[in-house]
Amino acid sequence: MAEQPRLGIIGFGEVGYHTAKGLRESGLQTIWAYNSGHRYRPPYPPEYRRRAEEIGVTLVDTLGELAQRAQFILSVTSPASAVSGAQEAAHVLDRSHIYVDMNSSGPRPKQEAAAVIEVSGARFVDACLLSGATVDLHRGLTYLSGEAAAEYQRAFKPFGMELEVIPDGKPGDAALVKMLRSILTKGTMSVLWELSYAAYKCGVDLRQYQRALGPFRGDFFAAADRTIGYGYVHARRRAEESHDIQETLRDHGVEPYLAEAYEKRLRWAARWEDELRQRFAERTAPPTALEVLQAIEELEHAVAPASAP
Repeated sequence: MAEQPRLGIIGFGEVGYHTAKGLRESGLQTIWAYNSGHRYRPPYPPEYRRRAEEIGVTLVDTLGELAQRAQFILSVTSPASAVSGAQEAAHVLDRSHIYVDMNSSGPRPKQEAAAVIEVSGARFVDACLLSGATVDLHRGLTYLSGEAAAEYQRAFKPFGMELEVIPDGKPGDAALVKMLRSILTKGTMSVLWELSYAAYKCGVDLRQYQRALGPFRGDFFAAADRTIGYGYVHARRRAEESHDIQETLRDHGVEPYLAEAYEKRLRWAARWEDELRQRFAERTAPPTALEVLQAIEELEHAVAPASAP
């Protein structure tokens, strides 16, 4: 029997957790994870350790320990921390490692991260995930580019990962695909946020006017609940991705008029993330879009009663 790949995950948030969960369920026996975010970092709280243990993931307290145990290092932190995370990891990596950057950042940050990682002797893979890990777990379509892309594909495709290597792809090529696609996806999310909040503030129940939504009415309300009711916790990361879209388009001579607006609306939503997390912390199911919008209105009034969003 072939030896299984040894996987270490940097960033045990939503994507890291669900990717690990899917891989464990598909037969990968051992996974380690390290997290140093603003909410969870060593020493990890008991509930965070239990969540990892329930799916068979071992949390480690340092990047050095992660590098000692794993060959493949999968980074799933945030666009804003992708380069600094690579700089930190590079201190403990060597030529035995393959560093897979699956953060939703643009080509330029991926190239900067690759340059840092390659100095350590490790090889770099630019990975762009094109689906939600909460639904697809580890099986979401992922494009790969970089020197070690084919090796990563060979190691993890047997566990059900849908990995597509871009021929002759360099670091940044997979990220470019992600950024172009994000013009559509982040735009749709921004429209859902703005239209839903505008209708709420105007006192219009869109369910009474579903025909006015035309071809969008079929999935509109379910999409709003996904994007707002569940997705409010991702608004900050999505705003960062919208900023990377702008940088990418400008690098290619395109003015990012829409992406600038996406970032503005998503940063507005992200402003309330911590308060909303606290408000809905005891809920066993995500709030609805309407509940989130009502909470945001209350928070806005508490800060500046006469201000508009």
